Amino acid sequence: MSTHPERERMALRDWSQPAERTVVGGMGMNHEESALILIRHCQDMKRQEARLRLISLLLMLSCAAFFFYTNTSGSQERSPEPGKAFWQQSPCPSENGGIQPPLRIFLRANLTTVENDSVLSWESSNSIKSYDKETDSIVIPGKGFYFVYIRFTLVCDDRSSFASQAFAVQLQLLSRGYPHKQPLLEAKDRWDCSDFGFHNVFVGELFELEKEDLLSVFLIKGSHMVTASQFGVFHL
Repeated sequence: MSTHPERERMALRDWSQPAERTVVGGMGMNHEESALILIRHCQDMKRQEARLRLISLLLMLSCAAFFFYTNTSGSQERSPEPGKAFWQQSPCPSENGGIQPPLRIFLRANLTTVENDSVLSWESSNSIKSYDKETDSIVIPGKGFYFVYIRFTLVCDDRSSFASQAFAVQLQLLSRGYPHKQPLLEAKDRWDCSDFGFHNVFVGELFELEKEDLLSVFLIKGSHMVTASQFGVFHL
């Protein structure tokens, strides 16, 4: 009678071992499933991030395409006078129910005052409230997104010279409450004057600007090559 309890304990021990392995195996399967779920979640997040980047890129490209289309069509229908700002109606209604035209400024440089290491001045009429003649800057009327661009047409002044010519220009921002100008864009170029053709330099970008921000163009070098220049702002 004394041996039966020991046999029963041994039998119970033998039966308990497979049960423990089953539980452990089940726990291992749960860890694998959790890892797979985490990997799938990370993949979904990466796909969503890629979609957002693609949408942002398409939005930027559409804004740039819309700007160039309106700029080209507007110049074909009517050629603005030097320094004259013209408006294009927006399909978005204003608060009073009418059509609110977005700000669109197109300025041409005053070539008689083009010098290196100086702020370019622009031809403008007194009716343009968005241009400050004292600082030679475009004044942003309100907070929003603006496409700002600069275009230069350059040619070597001495075509008999084979020395390389350098050109550099910078778009600067002066904000309220900050006494120093900040560079927003910069364009640089260099070429051999043995090439007798004209050279076009264009730089533009979309910015979020505040009310009464001042935008100016600072010419670093290459003033002797400038034959034409345009400075424009388009409110989106």
